[in-house]
Amino acid sequence: MIMYDEVEYARSRLLDTVVRLKDGQPIRVSSMYEEDGKEYCEYVNLLEDETGIATFDELDITPVPLGYCNYNGRAYYLTRMPMRRDWKQGLRRQNISTSTGRNIDIPYEVLAKTIVNRFPSVSDVFDKFVDKPLNPFIEQQKALKVAFSRNFAILLNGDLEYKGSFKVGSINRDGYTLHEEHSWVEDELKLSLGA
Repeated sequence: MIMYDEVEYARSRLLDTVVRLKDGQPIRVSSMYEEDGKEYCEYVNLLEDETGIATFDELDITPVPLGYCNYNGRAYYLTRMPMRRDWKQGLRRQNISTSTGRNIDIPYEVLAKTIVNRFPSVSDVFDKFVDKPLNPFIEQQKALKVAFSRNFAILLNGDLEYKGSFKVGSINRDGYTLHEEHSWVEDELKLSLGA
Protein backbone atom coordinates (compact mmCIF):
# COMPACT_ATOMS: atom_id res chain seq x y z
CA MET A 1 0.00 0.00 0.00
CA ILE A 2 1.10 3.56 -0.59
CA MET A 3 1.97 4.77 2.86
CA TYR A 4 -0.05 7.67 4.15
CA ASP A 5 1.53 10.10 6.58
CA GLU A 6 -1.71 10.80 8.41
CA VAL A 7 -4.90 8.92 9.14
CA GLU A 8 -6.94 11.95 8.08
CA TYR A 9 -5.35 11.91 4.64
CA ALA A 10 -5.87 8.15 4.30
CA ARG A 11 -9.49 8.58 5.41
CA SER A 12 -10.06 11.22 2.72
CA ARG A 13 -8.78 8.78 0.07
CA LEU A 14 -10.18 5.42 1.20
CA LEU A 15 -13.27 5.86 3.40
CA ASP A 16 -16.36 4.14 1.88
CA THR A 17 -14.37 2.69 -1.00
CA VAL A 18 -13.82 -0.90 -2.12
CA VAL A 19 -10.24 -2.17 -1.95
CA ARG A 20 -8.75 -5.58 -1.14
CA LEU A 21 -6.82 -7.15 1.65
CA LYS A 22 -3.45 -8.49 0.57
CA ASP A 23 -4.99 -12.00 0.48
CA GLY A 24 -7.36 -10.77 -2.26
CA GLN A 25 -10.53 -10.47 -0.18
CA PRO A 26 -12.62 -7.47 -1.31
CA ILE A 27 -13.56 -5.10 1.49
CA ARG A 28 -15.37 -1.80 1.95
CA VAL A 29 -13.49 0.59 4.21
CA SER A 30 -15.86 1.81 6.94
CA SER A 31 -13.52 3.62 9.35
CA MET A 32 -9.87 4.52 9.84
CA TYR A 33 -8.09 5.42 13.05
CA GLU A 34 -4.74 5.52 14.80
CA GLU A 35 -4.01 3.75 18.04
CA ASP A 36 -0.67 3.40 19.86
CA GLY A 37 1.19 4.81 16.85
CA LYS A 38 -0.33 2.34 14.36
CA GLU A 39 -2.91 3.04 11.67
CA TYR A 40 -5.95 0.77 11.40
CA CYS A 41 -8.85 0.30 9.04
CA GLU A 42 -12.24 -1.11 10.01
CA TYR A 43 -13.92 -2.84 7.09
CA VAL A 44 -16.75 -5.03 5.89
CA ASN A 45 -15.69 -8.17 4.01
CA LEU A 46 -17.90 -8.09 0.91
CA LEU A 47 -17.96 -11.86 0.37
CA GLU A 48 -18.85 -12.82 3.93
CA ASP A 49 -20.62 -9.66 5.16
CA GLU A 50 -18.43 -9.70 8.25
CA THR A 51 -16.58 -6.82 9.84
CA GLY A 52 -12.89 -6.80 10.60
CA ILE A 53 -9.88 -4.66 11.39
CA ALA A 54 -6.65 -4.48 9.40
CA THR A 55 -3.52 -2.41 9.59
CA PHE A 56 -2.76 -0.13 6.66
CA ASP A 57 0.03 -2.51 5.66
CA GLU A 58 -2.52 -5.31 5.15
CA LEU A 59 -4.43 -3.34 2.48
CA ASP A 60 -3.99 -3.68 -1.28
CA ILE A 61 -5.15 -0.41 -2.78
CA THR A 62 -4.32 -1.24 -6.37
CA PRO A 63 -7.45 -1.01 -8.55
CA VAL A 64 -9.82 -3.93 -8.05
CA PRO A 65 -10.38 -6.01 -11.20
CA LEU A 66 -13.71 -5.46 -12.91
CA GLY A 67 -15.45 -7.00 -15.90
CA TYR A 68 -18.71 -8.89 -16.24
CA CYS A 69 -21.01 -9.03 -13.24
CA ASN A 70 -24.06 -11.34 -13.11
CA TYR A 71 -26.96 -9.53 -11.47
CA ASN A 72 -30.69 -10.26 -11.61
CA GLY A 73 -30.27 -12.96 -14.25
CA ARG A 74 -28.24 -10.76 -16.58
CA ALA A 75 -24.58 -9.95 -17.18
CA TYR A 76 -23.38 -6.34 -17.12
CA TYR A 77 -19.86 -5.37 -18.14
CA LEU A 78 -18.50 -3.04 -15.45
CA THR A 79 -15.79 -0.46 -15.96
CA ARG A 80 -14.23 2.18 -13.76
CA MET A 81 -15.27 5.68 -14.66
CA PRO A 82 -12.66 8.34 -13.87
CA MET A 83 -13.83 10.90 -11.35
CA ARG A 84 -12.08 14.23 -11.42
CA ARG A 85 -14.03 16.03 -8.70
CA ASP A 86 -12.62 13.97 -5.86
CA TRP A 87 -9.46 12.10 -5.08
CA LYS A 88 -10.75 8.84 -3.69
CA GLN A 89 -8.46 5.92 -4.36
CA GLY A 90 -10.70 2.84 -4.08
CA LEU A 91 -13.76 1.87 -6.09
CA ARG A 92 -17.10 3.48 -5.30
CA ARG A 93 -20.57 2.95 -6.71
CA GLN A 94 -20.40 6.45 -8.19
CA ASN A 95 -17.47 5.54 -10.42
CA ILE A 96 -18.81 2.24 -11.79
CA SER A 97 -20.23 2.34 -15.29
CA THR A 98 -21.79 -0.41 -17.41
CA SER A 99 -21.26 -1.12 -21.09
CA THR A 100 -24.88 -0.08 -21.67
CA GLY A 101 -24.15 3.33 -20.17
CA ARG A 102 -26.75 2.73 -17.48
CA ASN A 103 -25.90 3.19 -13.84
CA ILE A 104 -27.05 0.14 -11.92
CA ASP A 105 -26.88 -0.10 -8.16
CA ILE A 106 -24.98 -3.40 -7.97
CA PRO A 107 -24.98 -4.84 -4.44
CA TYR A 108 -21.54 -5.14 -2.90
CA GLU A 109 -21.76 -8.92 -2.47
CA VAL A 110 -22.47 -9.27 -6.21
CA LEU A 111 -19.61 -6.92 -7.11
CA ALA A 112 -17.31 -8.97 -4.85
CA LYS A 113 -17.85 -12.07 -7.01
CA THR A 114 -16.52 -10.18 -10.04
CA ILE A 115 -13.52 -8.93 -8.08
CA VAL A 116 -12.53 -12.47 -7.02
CA ASN A 117 -13.48 -13.97 -10.42
CA ARG A 118 -16.28 -16.22 -9.09
CA PHE A 119 -18.62 -17.15 -11.96
CA PRO A 120 -20.84 -20.08 -12.95
CA SER A 121 -19.28 -22.66 -15.24
CA VAL A 122 -20.29 -22.76 -18.91
CA SER A 123 -22.20 -25.95 -18.17
CA ASP A 124 -24.13 -24.19 -15.38
CA VAL A 125 -24.92 -21.28 -17.69
CA PHE A 126 -26.43 -23.68 -20.22
CA ASP A 127 -28.31 -25.65 -17.55
CA LYS A 128 -29.82 -22.65 -15.81
CA PHE A 129 -30.29 -20.13 -18.62
CA VAL A 130 -29.50 -21.00 -22.21
CA ASP A 131 -31.29 -24.35 -22.47
CA LYS A 132 -34.50 -22.93 -20.98
CA PRO A 133 -37.25 -22.19 -23.51
CA LEU A 134 -37.64 -18.52 -24.38
CA ASN A 135 -40.99 -16.83 -23.97
CA PRO A 136 -41.92 -15.74 -27.51
CA PHE A 137 -43.85 -12.77 -26.09
CA ILE A 138 -40.77 -11.30 -24.42
CA GLU A 139 -38.48 -10.19 -27.25
CA GLN A 140 -35.95 -8.71 -24.79
CA GLN A 141 -35.00 -12.18 -23.55
CA LYS A 142 -32.99 -12.76 -26.71
CA ALA A 143 -30.58 -10.01 -25.63
CA LEU A 144 -30.06 -11.37 -22.11
CA LYS A 145 -26.67 -12.81 -21.32
CA VAL A 146 -24.88 -14.57 -18.49
CA ALA A 147 -21.15 -14.30 -17.79
CA PHE A 148 -18.88 -17.26 -17.14
CA SER A 149 -15.77 -15.09 -16.60
CA ARG A 150 -14.79 -11.45 -16.20
CA ASN A 151 -14.39 -11.11 -19.96
CA PHE A 152 -16.88 -13.50 -21.58
CA ALA A 153 -20.65 -13.90 -21.53
CA ILE A 154 -23.10 -16.15 -23.34
CA LEU A 155 -26.21 -14.64 -24.87
CA LEU A 156 -29.28 -16.80 -24.60
CA ASN A 157 -29.12 -17.49 -28.36
CA GLY A 158 -25.62 -19.00 -27.91
CA ASP A 159 -23.65 -15.99 -29.14
CA LEU A 160 -20.35 -15.41 -27.33
CA GLU A 161 -19.68 -11.84 -26.20
CA TYR A 162 -16.32 -10.35 -25.18
CA LYS A 163 -15.91 -7.42 -22.79
CA GLY A 164 -19.44 -6.15 -23.12
CA SER A 165 -19.36 -5.11 -26.74
CA PHE A 166 -17.92 -7.63 -29.21
CA LYS A 167 -19.87 -10.65 -30.42
CA VAL A 168 -16.86 -12.83 -31.14
CA GLY A 169 -18.49 -16.15 -32.02
CA SER A 170 -20.85 -18.76 -30.64
CA ILE A 171 -20.67 -21.41 -27.96
CA ASN A 172 -22.58 -24.55 -27.07
CA ARG A 173 -22.08 -27.57 -24.84
CA ASP A 174 -19.76 -29.18 -27.38
CA GLY A 175 -17.39 -26.26 -27.89
CA TYR A 176 -17.09 -22.84 -29.45
CA THR A 177 -16.60 -21.23 -32.82
CA LEU A 178 -14.91 -17.84 -33.12
CA HIS A 179 -15.45 -15.44 -35.97
CA GLU A 180 -12.25 -15.27 -38.00
CA GLU A 181 -11.77 -11.55 -37.29
CA HIS A 182 -11.92 -12.26 -33.53
CA SER A 183 -9.58 -15.25 -33.38
CA TRP A 184 -7.22 -13.12 -31.29
CA VAL A 185 -9.42 -13.79 -28.19
CA GLU A 186 -8.95 -17.58 -28.36
CA ASP A 187 -6.10 -17.84 -25.83
CA GLU A 188 -8.03 -15.76 -23.31
CA LEU A 189 -11.20 -17.78 -23.98
CA LYS A 190 -9.33 -21.04 -23.37
CA LEU A 191 -8.10 -19.67 -20.02
CA SER A 192 -11.66 -18.65 -19.11
CA LEU A 193 -12.94 -22.12 -20.03
CA GLY A 194 -10.19 -23.78 -18.02
CA ALA A 195 -8.94 -25.59 -21.14
